[in-house]
Amino acid sequence: MARAPVVPLGEGGVPQPFDVQVSVHDVGMRWKKWVRSFTSFVDGRRVVIPQGKCILLLGCAGTAVQDIFDTLPDVVQSVGGESNAASLVLDDYGRALLTLNNYFTPRVHTPYE
Repeated sequence: MARAPVVPLGEGGVPQPFDVQVSVHDVGMRWKKWVRSFTSFVDGRRVVIPQGKCILLLGCAGTAVQDIFDTLPDVVQSVGGESNAASLVLDDYGRALLTLNNYFTPRVHTPYE
């Protein structure tokens, strides 16, 4: 059985904006949960056009995430420049999601064991 989204949904079933300020210690884990909820939201509405998904991603994530996204380098350039651009074919949504994942996911706090 599929797990229910752990991110609270706002009005109309839209995921609430991602709060980058709540706790910097678990921002990576919260981002992963938010993306899972957002993916369910988009799939449930049968949005298939990458540009539409990208617009929804940035719109639903909120202005703080939009500000961060606007300052980040293009993911294709950061992966390897033009030589790698041909092998890394991503649509608008894939590029936006990968860029934000690269920003937030390294901030996953792994307990020292």
